[in-house]
Amino acid sequence: MQHEFQIILIPLTLCALDVVSGYIAAIRTGTVNSTVMRDGMWNKMGEVLAIAVGKAVEICISIFGADFVGVEMNVPVCTAVCAYLSLYEVTSIIENIGKMNPTIGKWLIEHIGIEPHKVNQFDSWYDDSDIK
Repeated sequence: MQHEFQIILIPLTLCALDVVSGYIAAIRTGTVNSTVMRDGMWNKMGEVLAIAVGKAVEICISIFGADFVGVEMNVPVCTAVCAYLSLYEVTSIIENIGKMNPTIGKWLIEHIGIEPHKVNQFDSWYDDSDIK
């Protein structure tokens, strides 16, 4: 049971860190906007609901059986959802770090292996002209 709690706690913690780092980045760049913050909070609520749905599917599989649900094995749906959301949140946090400090953000994307042109808003602070 504790393992399941930790799996769910990781993306929720990263979600909170994303909100905090996003607000700090907006202060740093002078772009604090309540409409954008409200949209972001709706997105976070969607992530929480995605975790809840993933857990509900797992519970449904465990109660009714895989045949009833239409899958042939015990699928860790909630774990997959949490893993995806965690990667998504880490990328967003790196974006926010890049807005706060472009040098650190550039170092992070170079060493983690994220392609800057595939990540939202990197083009506003990331210059890859010196990367070969």
